[in-house]
Amino acid sequence: MAQPVHEVRARLPPPPPIRSGDRPQVVGVSPPPYCRYHRTRNHSPKDCEGLKEEIEALIKHGWPLPFNWWRRPSSVGQQWVTEQSGAKTNDKGKQPIQEEDGDRNRQHKSVINMIVVGPEGGDSARARKARARQLYVGAIAFQEPDRKKICREPIVFTDDDLPRGPTPHWDALVIAIDIQGLVTRWVLVDMGSGVNVLYWEAFQKLGLAREQMRPVRTPLAGFTSDAVKAEGCVSLTVELGTWPQMRRLEMNFVAVALECVHNVILGRPGIEDLGALISIEQLCMMFRTPTGVGVVRCDQKTTRSCYLQAC
Repeated sequence: MAQPVHEVRARLPPPPPIRSGDRPQVVGVSPPPYCRYHRTRNHSPKDCEGLKEEIEALIKHGWPLPFNWWRRPSSVGQQWVTEQSGAKTNDKGKQPIQEEDGDRNRQHKSVINMIVVGPEGGDSARARKARARQLYVGAIAFQEPDRKKICREPIVFTDDDLPRGPTPHWDALVIAIDIQGLVTRWVLVDMGSGVNVLYWEAFQKLGLAREQMRPVRTPLAGFTSDAVKAEGCVSLTVELGTWPQMRRLEMNFVAVALECVHNVILGRPGIEDLGALISIEQLCMMFRTPTGVGVVRCDQKTTRSCYLQAC
């Protein structure tokens, strides 16, 4: 455990005289750092052999010293920093204060980055690179400072929104929405999906034709690196909520010729377009409407039916 400087200094013997090999001070040149052990500036503490010998002797006797313990605070009451313990203590030996060095520690750890899939980030290599550069210098359009902020109704999840079944439930958020005037059930709300997905069976049941789709060149890729060719992209009218708290908007869906227990996956683009907030604990999704906060709730029986069919 690192000891306060004044305690370590009290245990040290009186400093010996300066040795003949120590560097003399030259007039007109900035002096080296102050050596607190010899109380002089004729040499650097790092080059002080006498200090190193005394530190080694204290360590052999069971007194571990913090690195750079000789550094003196510039003002009274300044906190001492020890690089060995990663904590701060004041000069009066009070309770250590944790240092905010999480970013520095994380630099030495491996990082698993999020995988972005689908054509939402751009349907060509040039479009994807342009999107990646949007957050760099000169690419962000800042909001005007004199522009007034819009007062929006707060969205709050309470215990009244909890499902009636037992908790914790560990269920997925599966809802029903209106697509093109038809109630479409078994819609999975997935924040991990980079696109809104429309499975082929649901595409056919909605009465859509291939001529309504736009071509998509970017395949859909999952975290297992498997790729699926998209049939195309189609813009559909979606309604969510119950009257009068309802939202009606256009969403883009990527159609894929795959069989799945779900009909639709509502991904991040649709959730952001809706401006929705999700609570997995309450198993519901809330969003703002002109007449108040709209709510779409999950049917746990449908969710567990999807789980059984998927397994």
